[in-house]
Amino acid sequence: MKNIDELKENLLNITSERDEIREQNDHYQNELENIQKILYDETEASSKSSTKVVLLTRQLDEEQKRAVDAIHQADDLRMQLKSCLMTSDTLKIELNQARSLIQEHMIKVYDFCLKMKSLCFVF
Repeated sequence: MKNIDELKENLLNITSERDEIREQNDHYQNELENIQKILYDETEASSKSSTKVVLLTRQLDEEQKRAVDAIHQADDLRMQLKSCLMTSDTLKIELNQARSLIQEHMIKVYDFCLKMKSLCFVF
């Protein structure tokens, strides 16, 4: 009888330990599921962030390309402006030269007319 009581007590202890282990296992399973969910969420967030980084990098590259193009256009316009200013200066110089030539010509015409008048009075 003592053996049977010992066996019953052992069975009760083992059953109690098994229940505790099951409870612990359930708790660990829940923790594992929570960790897996967190890991999934973090992986998904990381993936979204990576996609965003790639997209933003492309946008930055495009903006940099536009900025470089705008700088080149500004340089082209600056060169055109220099050319126009040089042309304007050249035209001003040519205009002044033409005015000087006209003035010289008018003086020569005036001198010629004076000579012609003086010749007409001689006859």
